[in-house]
Amino acid sequence: MEQNIQMNFCNRCKKDFPDKYKFKRHLLRKNLCKLAKNGENISYKKIWEKNFKDVSFNDYKNSKTPNDTNKNNNKLFICKNCGEILKHSSSYYRHIKRSCKIKSKLEEMKKEISEQNDLIHQLINLKKEQNIIYNTTNNTQNIFNQNNINISLNNFGEEDLSHITETFLTDIITHMNKMALIKYIQQVHFSNPSNTNIKLLDDKTKFMMIRKNNEWILDNKNIVLDGMINMNMDRIQQAYKILENKLEDAEKVEYSDYSNNKIEEIKEDTENMILSNQNSLKII
Repeated sequence: MEQNIQMNFCNRCKKDFPDKYKFKRHLLRKNLCKLAKNGENISYKKIWEKNFKDVSFNDYKNSKTPNDTNKNNNKLFICKNCGEILKHSSSYYRHIKRSCKIKSKLEEMKKEISEQNDLIHQLINLKKEQNIIYNTTNNTQNIFNQNNINISLNNFGEEDLSHITETFLTDIITHMNKMALIKYIQQVHFSNPSNTNIKLLDDKTKFMMIRKNNEWILDNKNIVLDGMINMNMDRIQQAYKILENKLEDAEKVEYSDYSNNKIEEIKEDTENMILSNQNSLKII
């Protein structure tokens, strides 16, 4: 089954926030949020203590950013981009100007995302020249009108799999190993332009961009990679159940043996595959 790991999640209203800064702002509301069905009737402070260990709820609530006029010798300075807490205004401004990696990455991503449609159109035109037609479904729509092509990106986890053939699936299943799984993930996300819904910032940062609710958001890289690997292994497993009767016994054994592998063993190779493909194809 797919992993459903939730971060920045309010136990009261069951709302999931895109980053920890917005989650913290939610917990600093004057009035409690509406208690959702099956929600926990607990205070913001208790939710805070479950999620944040770097600063106490009261210290954060009483802290002010440099724009506030309230004079308080013990005030803290909080970066609105990454949530880092600094004790002095000079450190805060230096962090914002030079050190905040999230701020610089977000600025870089905004510039790259602005070029998204042009790059996808180039890929579509290239595929047309090669007489390759992609039948897109689900959230993807191709509208051909006076030689103009509009294409929508599918959300992460809602990829269009119509280009995945039975022949390709059979080859993956009968040669099931680490590289076969990575090859399948590559085929899903980089062989159909409507599925280019992931973007690694680089191989060092802990974050990556994914397409969610029809917009780009910043998410934890390890959680995204874990979910991606499990999700696509589940897709292969569903295909295996359909094709099982067509397989030789030795092929079934080989496939079954691989199911004992751990995600950590292929996560780094999956990350390298994504970086290689998005750089060579200029996918954002």
